[in-house]
Amino acid sequence: MKMKSIITGVIVTVMVITATGCRAKEEQGGTEPIDIVATESHNTETPIADTTTPELEATVEPVSTPEPDAITEPDATTEPEPDTDDEEMIRTYGKWVNEEIDEDTAAFLYGAWVVKALLGFSDHYNDASEYPTGQNIIGDTIIIREDSFSSMGMEGYPAHQYDLANPYYEIEQIFYNNDAFYRTYRTSLDEIPYDTVIKTIKVTAPNAAMTTVSFFVVNDDRLFFSIEAAYFELQRVVE
Repeated sequence: MKMKSIITGVIVTVMVITATGCRAKEEQGGTEPIDIVATESHNTETPIADTTTPELEATVEPVSTPEPDAITEPDATTEPEPDTDDEEMIRTYGKWVNEEIDEDTAAFLYGAWVVKALLGFSDHYNDASEYPTGQNIIGDTIIIREDSFSSMGMEGYPAHQYDLANPYYEIEQIFYNNDAFYRTYRTSLDEIPYDTVIKTIKVTAPNAAMTTVSFFVVNDDRLFFSIEAAYFELQRVVE
């Protein structure tokens, strides 16, 4: 019994001391008891901004088509004004034609011809072997037909004898005065008027070498031709 009383006294003493200590802390400004509140778990990830560009609704503006200008039909009775620059060039240098001879030229050209006279020589080149009398062909003949061409009658110059079947007669150039002719051929034709129309005629044939003989129809009433640098006049032969 004595031991039990001792243990009980010790427990009481401890409780008194503990209570006294707690009261002393409160008197010294001890902190208020802290209530611990359970906090909910939150997602701390930073939300990603939506960077998607919203589609723009295509807007098609109507395109207005301009009204075409009124087209004025040319007056069929009104002739175009001539180009003075072109006319001046033609007067100065002649013009290239490169076409088959027309009916009027053909009617004059076709026939038999005899070499009548030497007209002269080109200024930029002379055939020294025949200068100043020209090739010995005065009195020789040339026959020009629609379906044949023959210079076999030029016995004085065998190098220019041709016998062509189905020839092609072409107007190469047309000159409208002596000066224009001279600028191309360097040949003065003093015996004809200044405003003379001269057509250059080239003679070729299928499967045949081009002839080196050039003809010149002068005002559709005279016929000249050249061999190398010498110029001659032909005279029609009555057949």
